[in-house]
Amino acid sequence: MSVPLLRRINVPALAVALAILLVWQLSVESGLIDFEYLPSPTEVWQGFLEILARGQLVPAISHTLGVTAASAAVAIVIGVVLGAAVGLFRGFRTYTMASFNVLRTLPIVALMPVALMIWGPTGEAEFYIATFSSIWPVLLSTASGVRNVHPRLTEVARSLRFSRPDFYGKILLPASLPSILVGARLAVVHALVVVVVAEVIVNPAGLGGALLHAQSALQPGQVWAWVIISGIIGYLLNVALVAMVRYGVPGGNLSTGALRKAGRS
Repeated sequence: MSVPLLRRINVPALAVALAILLVWQLSVESGLIDFEYLPSPTEVWQGFLEILARGQLVPAISHTLGVTAASAAVAIVIGVVLGAAVGLFRGFRTYTMASFNVLRTLPIVALMPVALMIWGPTGEAEFYIATFSSIWPVLLSTASGVRNVHPRLTEVARSLRFSRPDFYGKILLPASLPSILVGARLAVVHALVVVVVAEVIVNPAGLGGALLHAQSALQPGQVWAWVIISGIIGYLLNVALVAMVRYGVPGGNLSTGALRKAGRS
């Protein structure tokens, strides 16, 4: 293992994770923790091997990531358009922001029975509910990025007599791009979470459906294996998105402070 790779490994965090697994294993084996359906880490590993042997892993991940990608893509487009309108046009912001604030605070789990009644237990229900819930981080971050464009950039555009399309493409979009990308990253991760929950509640497919089937079959090792698989996929997806944002905006501000500021406006 090369030295640069070793430097990237968070040794203290890895040690804590291993310690948690060891305590978990010893506690279950000794009976210190005694729950009927709480497996030990070795049983979870055995459940993971059973999932691999049955060929369930790839189809489940493919379904979940496919719906996640589709819903996040649509949500990003809608969120950028609405967010830009909120940031650019005071009248639009005045008449719509209160409604947006109400809609984004609706508990998404409470809307899943509605989606089930409208579209039934289908992938469409997953798609629409994930799209709806993923619009808001993009909308808020885009609105914040547009509103926080430095006034001097606007003055430069006026002095150069930029047309409106030139102003949008050469000034507004590059200046607000870091905020847009932060919102897009949050939307993708949020879409993944909502899709998995929808698969448990609405449409028994993908990772959530596999988890539900394992629970119904009273296979706690497989249940925990699916939970850990979902967590790992979410973590890797977030890492990949952060890397993409940093590549797209070198030195850009990747914090969510702008998003919080937009939410208060």
